[in-house]
Amino acid sequence: MDEGTREAAHRLAACEQLLDVAAAVAGEEDVSEILDGVFARLRDLVPFDRLEFATVEEGGRALVTRWVKTTYEPRAIEPGYVHRRGEGRGPFPVDAAPYIERDIVAYAEDKAEDHPARLLAAEGIVSAISCPLTVRGERVGFLFFGSRRARAFDEVHLWVVQRLAAVLAGAIRMGRLSEELAERNRDLEELSKFRTTYLATISHELRTPLTAVVGLAATLRDALDALDPDEVTELVGLIATQAMDAAAIVEDLLVVARAEAGQLVVTAEEIDVVQEAHTAVESVGGGVPVRGSAPPALADATRVRQILRNLLTNARRYGGPEVWIEVGTADGAVTVTVADNGPGIPEEERERVFAPFQTGSAAKAERGSVGLGLWVSRQLATLMGGSLEYTYTDGISRFTLTLPAV
Repeated sequence: MDEGTREAAHRLAACEQLLDVAAAVAGEEDVSEILDGVFARLRDLVPFDRLEFATVEEGGRALVTRWVKTTYEPRAIEPGYVHRRGEGRGPFPVDAAPYIERDIVAYAEDKAEDHPARLLAAEGIVSAISCPLTVRGERVGFLFFGSRRARAFDEVHLWVVQRLAAVLAGAIRMGRLSEELAERNRDLEELSKFRTTYLATISHELRTPLTAVVGLAATLRDALDALDPDEVTELVGLIATQAMDAAAIVEDLLVVARAEAGQLVVTAEEIDVVQEAHTAVESVGGGVPVRGSAPPALADATRVRQILRNLLTNARRYGGPEVWIEVGTADGAVTVTVADNGPGIPEEERERVFAPFQTGSAAKAERGSVGLGLWVSRQLATLMGGSLEYTYTDGISRFTLTLPAV
């Protein structure tokens, strides 16, 4: 039997085994299970010690290892390893052809910039096959076969790997789509749970002040003749306070809706922050001193008052017995700080409380909260060209709003 006949016979036998491998993995949807099946069934056909699957990311400039399996331990390259192309070298070629590297050690020495080759050599890999996975012109990824034996692969092995790649590319693509679909379904389930919880919280938050308004108004209606003027004034004041609480919640919800629709805008004008601070204090019932002075700021007066109302409400609910406002300047900007002498926000929560629908442990312990006030306030501050930050020093909590000076 001549060489050509032997190679033809070898390829025929390889085709039969490839059909077995393809049939075994065809029913799998999980990429890892597909590759596990290939690793277990193909080693009788291709003499490899290492199999790796990597995807092309970052616009073709990075290869990310997603799956790897070997007959040995330890490994230098594990899932999550990222190989990026050097500057000026361009992306990984989309039309890269399968090839055999028969001497990894020499290649690693010659190509010092090829870090993965050095890592493979450190694992003891001597020869390798690289084969792209492509579906309808879309690069799905690469398969890398490695062997610890010199010149372990020949042209027949390369031919087998190419045929396998054609089978696997579609299966891996469908598997990845299946994984993405499952992940989206999980996200939708979480979103559904979140909406249910959110609506329940909103209902509770609005019901509290509205119930108070209805009850107090009914008292005025039914017992007005029996109440003295001081009592009437007190009841009217309570109604106004509860109504303002409900209005503040609705105002925050409107900001969220407008932000999501891309319609949230602010008006920049010259404002007196001391005056706006006093107005905000009055809107929450007064009793909070305003200290310091500052030049005019360039901001939206309505939004500044909304921010300060949120901060003052939080300070009174969750802060210490003393609450005050400090007005001043820093680095050429105007600052307005709502401070209190409470225990402060735990360090691990200090950034999280600015996220939407998040509350600190103090708020959770006291009662349910929408968790929008601080997020809305920071969004508004940013839109006005400023910032909103939290600090805790020397037993004092400070939420500082920074605004551009005129």
